[in-house]
Amino acid sequence: MLNKSRKGQAAMEYLMTYGWALLVIIIVLALFLWIILGIEPTRECSPTSAGFICSDPMPAMTVDTAGTIETYGSISNGHGKPIYVRGAFITDALGEKPTGGALTTLTGAPSATNSIRLAQGSSVSFEDFGSGTCTSCQKVIVVDSEGNEFTSGAITSGEIFQGTLWIAWNYVSDDEIGFNQPRWQEAKLVVDVSD
Repeated sequence: MLNKSRKGQAAMEYLMTYGWALLVIIIVLALFLWIILGIEPTRECSPTSAGFICSDPMPAMTVDTAGTIETYGSISNGHGKPIYVRGAFITDALGEKPTGGALTTLTGAPSATNSIRLAQGSSVSFEDFGSGTCTSCQKVIVVDSEGNEFTSGAITSGEIFQGTLWIAWNYVSDDEIGFNQPRWQEAKLVVDVSD
């Protein structure tokens, strides 16, 4: 019986000694492959809290030869009651809400001329901002942390853009109680940039 326990002890010592070495080799190999192959982040548009859906269809970004950036996608109302979408902006800063710049257009009470009213479960495309449904709405643009629109060459075709989609919105009932400041919803955004 004593001989059997010594064999078990020897087996455990062997596994512990070489098991750790094998684990280190696997971790180093995984890091090496990650660096060499450049594993890319998953494309996503995921809000940080409930209320909006922005991944159907997945947002996209294009840049032409002149460096003009266009954004495509849609926002769906999952709040459970009607809302006004006052604007949407994309920033390259993760989780950092832009201030100033283009955001100064979000003043006054939301209305049919400066907002898009969305019933529960309905959606609006990025293209409806600044044309069609809401001609006086700011179109969905890419801004820096100060709220200034990106200039030509800031984003290039073929790259993967990571940033935050910021949605300015109000409940329709906010106007009845005199609340005119926009509410903000953020979504992590990872998209391909194409031409």
